[in-house]
Amino acid sequence: MATAAEHKTTAETLAAEAVTDLARTNVTVAGIKATIAQAHATLATVADAEETA
Repeated sequence: MATAAEHKTTAETLAAEAVTDLARTNVTVAGIKATIAQAHATLATVADAEETA
């Protein structure tokens, strides 16, 4: 049976892994947002070009 110290270590490890996973998710979301922003900018440029054509 695990001791209290072992349970604490396991909990700390799992918490650290969760923080790492959350950071990766935030980076992924930031990348998706940047891609969407670029797509909006491109569409705006195309719309402006069509209006002036």
